[in-house]
Amino acid sequence: MNRMILLGCVLAIGLLAGCTNYPMEEKIQYGNAWHVSLSEAPRTYPPMVSRPMRVEVSLEEAWQMPIDLDYRFVWFTRTGSPARGSVAPSASGGWRTVRVESGQSVILRGSAVEIDAVDWILELRRAKG
Repeated sequence: MNRMILLGCVLAIGLLAGCTNYPMEEKIQYGNAWHVSLSEAPRTYPPMVSRPMRVEVSLEEAWQMPIDLDYRFVWFTRTGSPARGSVAPSASGGWRTVRVESGQSVILRGSAVEIDAVDWILELRRAKG
């Protein structure tokens, strides 16, 4: 059920210069976590010779109630295939959990494992529990 919601509830928010396969409006996939929204545009740090791509996304709780979120960054190469060391979008692992308190914001940080990553998406869902 969560996978269907995740695939069906893509909101038009996101920012990344030079995005290859994922358009800006599909960068953040909210799934069943529509209780949060961006508090500012994502910050993307492109890969360099000595450092893989990094991303920071600031989210805020929008309904005045705390929420526990699962999140993961998925990394892609220039050809659109999953980057080395990245979880595939259909995989079940790689999730982290964060609590966003009522009316507060949180910064989610992700870093690709390998230097071949040039694109990303952030998947969000309500934590189970």
